Amino acid sequence: MKVRPAKTTDLPAIEAILKASDLPFEDCYTHIDSFLVAVAGDKIVGTGGLERCDDVALLRSIAVVEECRGHGLGDTLYSQIKSRAQLHGVKELYLLTETAEQYFEARGFSVVKRSAVPIAIGETQQFSSLCPASATAMKIVL
Repeated sequence: MKVRPAKTTDLPAIEAILKASDLPFEDCYTHIDSFLVAVAGDKIVGTGGLERCDDVALLRSIAVVEECRGHGLGDTLYSQIKSRAQLHGVKELYLLTETAEQYFEARGFSVVKRSAVPIAIGETQQFSSLCPASATAMKIVL
């Protein structure tokens, strides 16, 4: 299994993985340059991304196909995305989740009020319209 930067030609596979995981996919094409994909053979089996806003960023939709879950692939994707964020000077990482609060708490994230996120994060399409208002906002300082 290898992880590599996503390409525009990966969009159909990325969208399929996100749809299967009930995650927003509608604006992935605008951020494809900040997505990673995990590849097994010639099949994309996982993805995740980052939406940078100066020195803060929104962690985007880490997802793994069902048959590859439970083997640490999500952790690998998260670790590489976090490293890329740090290389680009990101100081705080935010996310929205409806199902993975415990997963991210175990990795150092804490729950924050949606009203406490930086304006730039709050204005992202994912934050402002794609994710439901019921999603939990979380933050980690890098």
